Amino acid sequence: MTAQTQTFAGRDSLLHRTLQLDGAFCVAAGLGVALAASALAGLTGLPAELLVGLGIVLMPYGALLLWAGTRPAIDRRIVWASIAADDLWIVGGAALLIGALPLTSLGWWLTLDLALAAAGMGIAKYIGLRRAG
Repeated sequence: MTAQTQTFAGRDSLLHRTLQLDGAFCVAAGLGVALAASALAGLTGLPAELLVGLGIVLMPYGALLLWAGTRPAIDRRIVWASIAADDLWIVGGAALLIGALPLTSLGWWLTLDLALAAAGMGIAKYIGLRRAG
């Protein structure tokens, strides 16, 4: 079985840069959330255990996106999987916003902001794929 990769030339900068930006944000946010989970739990209303787990998941996920964004040939499966992850993030954020957990005002706004950021990243990745052919 061969990986479905595509070498993106010319108009590849959007997809590469979006993967790099998303990856860098995920690594940094994951590290910060994992290290400051107790403080963030009090500020957001989210359980510290959930925040630690989220941080631990975000770091290798972000590293994968960073790696993929530096490759001349990007495996489309990675991009589609990351778009699906963005969609899951939005659904999870919506669940929190409609009351799955009691959020503070800061937690509510942060959740909304992160869901919107995930939507923007997902859209940019999709446009990057479309431009690539």
